[in-house]
Amino acid sequence: MPVYILTTVTLLTDLLLARRENNADAFKHLLNLGLQELGLDVVDELTRDFLVPLLSESEADQIVA
Repeated sequence: MPVYILTTVTLLTDLLLARRENNADAFKHLLNLGLQELGLDVVDELTRDFLVPLLSESEADQIVA
């Protein structure tokens, strides 16, 4: 499996865990790392298409807000 895919899956997992733990600092830090490593387009697609559907409605609202 390419490193790019592993990095993306790892970022998605870590973002989800940080959100579920209600750890805003870790979530922001992971987003920043993702932006640096993968770029805006990848992180945007990752959060919109994969992360938000995995969250409850209230968790998703908190991320968007």
